[in-house]
Amino acid sequence: MWRSVASVTLAAVAATVMVAAPSSAEPVASQLTCAAPSGPNYDVTVDLAVEGLADGATTPVQIQIRRSGDVDYFDEVNAGEALHYVAEDVISHAQITDVIVVSVTVGAQVQTCRLNWSALAIAPLTLPDVVASGQQATVSGHVDTALNLGAYTAELQYKSSGDWIKLGSGAFDSEGNVEFSPAASRWKTVRMAICKDSDCARPVGASAEAIFNVSVPKATITSKPTSVLQGNSFSVSVAYGEYRTTGTASLQYKKSTGVWTTVSTQPLSHGRATMAFKPWATTPYRVVITPTGGATVYSSTFSVTYLKRLTLSAPKSVKKNTTVTFTLTQRLAPPYYAYLERLSGSKWVRVKTFVVGNTVQKTTLKVPSSGKYRVTASGYISNTVAITAK
Repeated sequence: MWRSVASVTLAAVAATVMVAAPSSAEPVASQLTCAAPSGPNYDVTVDLAVEGLADGATTPVQIQIRRSGDVDYFDEVNAGEALHYVAEDVISHAQITDVIVVSVTVGAQVQTCRLNWSALAIAPLTLPDVVASGQQATVSGHVDTALNLGAYTAELQYKSSGDWIKLGSGAFDSEGNVEFSPAASRWKTVRMAICKDSDCARPVGASAEAIFNVSVPKATITSKPTSVLQGNSFSVSVAYGEYRTTGTASLQYKKSTGVWTTVSTQPLSHGRATMAFKPWATTPYRVVITPTGGATVYSSTFSVTYLKRLTLSAPKSVKKNTTVTFTLTQRLAPPYYAYLERLSGSKWVRVKTFVVGNTVQKTTLKVPSSGKYRVTASGYISNTVAITAK
């Protein structure tokens, strides 16, 4: 037999291959099971069932173990109807993870199984059933390994838009245990990442995902705009209860008569919902939560400013330091103070104040360089015009 070092992945520990019954008297493998438990284990176990043998007879079996396409281990044994074989210490101690391919040859028949092994057997996280919003809680992790965990740290992470963000960190004790004390405003999907040399951007292993369950006692608006442009819709997101909370969430606006009217209702899934609405004016809003089996609750009142459209025009190309005329097509009554703004980086900066009314729809400005401009007024906003100054 011979051995060499290879490469890697994470932790399924057993693979079984079922084979059709033989069509002749020639011996065949009817079932192949391979195992390589993750953690402080470096052995590969092969269990083989053989059909087509006479009573008390044996047949030659070749066992080959590959990693990264290279043959690391080979042996030939005689097997009866059942074979239990252990390739001891065949997994390299230098690896943290490994992909192992076992091939078993019985006569002219070759059967293969594939295993993913890790030197880190990471247990599922232990979490509280539910905690109050903002309250610290204890989350426990455990790793079974022969590695020296002094070179590794543990990081509790939560998922946000597909990325994993740090929620807490800790050091393993001598038995592979670690504790975190996170707090969160709402429930989160979490995992424990195992990091070598504090490099948690590329963890060497991670626990299964779990829910850090947080109870939100009030209907809380988690996302809303401050304004919406004429003709556009806006979305409002709300959180209430915890991961198991269901029911409905309804967005309401307040009429001038003081009556609240529902404009959108969505299912409350895991205590969260998002509603959309196309408004026609600036008005107060609220969200009504009707949880399954619970009393109705209301969010605080909020407002979304409705901005009417203005149409702004200006020359697309001018010479530097030319005085440019900016023209609005609408007439506003009563007259409004309006603001000509220029985009500076990611912010709009006022460069001129003027009055827009029934007769004045123009203003001028010396343009020193290329830039983007718009006009705003109370409850109004224009399109953006780009001017190239050569």
